[in-house]
Amino acid sequence: MLIDWLEPVVEKRCGELNELMLESNTSPEYAVFLKILRINTALSNEEKFDLENAFILHSKRAVEISYRSGLTEGMRIYRKDG
Repeated sequence: MLIDWLEPVVEKRCGELNELMLESNTSPEYAVFLKILRINTALSNEEKFDLENAFILHSKRAVEISYRSGLTEGMRIYRKDG
């Protein structure tokens, strides 16, 4: 299938998008998340690290799913209309 052939390109682009996302840690949602982590004294530093890591991994996964879905859907629409 074409998507399998494109896999290296898709992985590279998802990596680039994730890097852009991580470099611009200025989203309001991320700022709120970090504020909550800072003021929450009930969590250990390790727990705070684990939560921040989970947030970042979840965001990266969302980028990958969205990019792959958009690519697949775009190919499907092209085949249907083409």
